[in-house]
Amino acid sequence: MDKQSLTKTGYLFLISVIIGWGTSWPFLKISLSEIPPWTFRGLIAPTAAILVFSAGFLVRQNMRIPKGRWRQLLLVSLFNIFLWHIFSAWGIKLLGSGQASIIAYTMPLWAVLCSILINREKPHFQRLIGLGLGLIGLSTLQVIIIINSTI
Repeated sequence: MDKQSLTKTGYLFLISVIIGWGTSWPFLKISLSEIPPWTFRGLIAPTAAILVFSAGFLVRQNMRIPKGRWRQLLLVSLFNIFLWHIFSAWGIKLLGSGQASIIAYTMPLWAVLCSILINREKPHFQRLIGLGLGLIGLSTLQVIIIINSTI
């Protein structure tokens, strides 16, 4: 297996994603106290798309969608982008940002379960171990949130 390393641009994008993702949950909670979820996501989603496409063009990435992939792209976008934005904003409005982010991080569990049930994939031992460890981590975070809320 070839060892791959990130370029300086790759590291810059990685740091941007880490900072953006880490600050998005509290920022979203604060914003939703003033702006309805649909309005907030209606402003954020196009802005994020413009930033992502601008970054792609800036580093000269091919941003074209291959022929015959539009239907798949629209279907995936419906679930992975549109519904995610709506339900995550609604969830944060109902819960704390910490609890909502914990729920969001259960996505790999659901993806693996759906791949087993829908695509008939065989569960591999390493994948099950990873999911188990991830669930232990999420459960630990949830217990800490519950303990902190009762103190």
